[in-house]
Amino acid sequence: MYFTHAVILKKEPTGEADLMLTAFTKKYGKIRLLAQGARKEGAKLKGHCEPGTHVFLGFVTGKNIYRLVEADTIETFPVIAQSFKKMKARGWIFDFVERHTMEDLRGEAEDFFLALVKFLRDLEDAREHSLFIRALVLRTEFLLYRYLGILPDSAPKLHEANDETSLAHAEMFSRTISEQELHSRRIVL
Repeated sequence: MYFTHAVILKKEPTGEADLMLTAFTKKYGKIRLLAQGARKEGAKLKGHCEPGTHVFLGFVTGKNIYRLVEADTIETFPVIAQSFKKMKARGWIFDFVERHTMEDLRGEAEDFFLALVKFLRDLEDAREHSLFIRALVLRTEFLLYRYLGILPDSAPKLHEANDETSLAHAEMFSRTISEQELHSRRIVL
């Protein structure tokens, strides 16, 4: 049995009562898990499978996929769920992570996992202002670019502040990425 911290990125119904989960984990990077019976009323895994939830997972290896056996919720981020702008920003980053990361990286994902959890915590605490939300999204995207090896480790680090300075540094730093790539990543909140 394997245990790790994870952020649930996506859930999809499958079969009569099952869920297919995509999670970004601290130890293994992105993995897909089958949560059998998670859609049944009173299922023990039901409340732990929501996208945006920080959980501690226990899973086993099945024939072709990992099977979720147990989960404990660590953080749920309820303020994000009440804000359209914050939900949109979270969805953007989750989609970005899902599309651009490979599955089962075994030990190479811890730094980005911690950045993803920090993004959720900062987004939860951020003011309801597009500038701050956009700065958080840009900072997290650049950390993902660094994690994927698109940006060199020698590139300047972004500030950890949640203010206009973060956005200014993020936009200045964005010049190191091609114009076409930046255009495809432009966010309008």
